Amino acid sequence: MLEKMKKFFIPEEPHDVKEDRTFLEREVLRLIEKRARLINRDDDSLDQGARYDAITDLNRRIEALNDKIKRF
Repeated sequence: MLEKMKKFFIPEEPHDVKEDRTFLEREVLRLIEKRARLINRDDDSLDQGARYDAITDLNRRIEALNDKIKRF
């Protein structure tokens, strides 16, 4: 899904690198907020295994985006 978003938001032709970095930073913040909501969730709509898997996936995506930001 992230690859599709990158293709939509980040054009292929020459562009402003600062805008790309800002986009990636906003994505990281959005994912961190999503992870926090998932961690603080009180209802039992997700079992612990599914919640752990979702948090692990979000952590992996956040780490990948942070690595990409560091390359700028």
